[in-house]
Amino acid sequence: MSHGDLYCHNDSKYHKPATYDGSTHWQDYLVHFELLAEINHWDDHQKALELATSLRGAAQGVLSDLHPDMRRNYRSLVNALASRFEPENQSELYRTQIKSRLRKRGEPLTELAQNIKRLVRLTYPTAPLQVRELARYCFIDSLNDSELECAVFQAKS
Repeated sequence: MSHGDLYCHNDSKYHKPATYDGSTHWQDYLVHFELLAEINHWDDHQKALELATSLRGAAQGVLSDLHPDMRRNYRSLVNALASRFEPENQSELYRTQIKSRLRKRGEPLTELAQNIKRLVRLTYPTAPLQVRELARYCFIDSLNDSELECAVFQAKS
């Protein structure tokens, strides 16, 4: 196999990553990207190239801030994007959003639950799964309906 064949995208098994423009959560995109990298059997060099070429808008702007060698280094690129789009000091903001999150009128419970689970994961990204189960209690508190809160709590106990 020649070097050119290694990166051929004409293979019917090639899965192209979605683009990333910084408007959605970086960790969500990174999970998607790394799963595709595994499916496509990319090494770190190929992952860096694929990630760099999938960036758009504000995310693409991160590339120009990096030294050219770092643009081709997967770890450096991931760290630069994480630093820009998921800064560590955001956990307090997410914690505040969790505390103030109430169910909107007519909002489906599944949508509310998913939103709270995401906020908990963003607030406590390194916490064990058991700790992140507190999302359940945050969800119950956010229902903004004492009868519904009681029913959900009893159903899950």
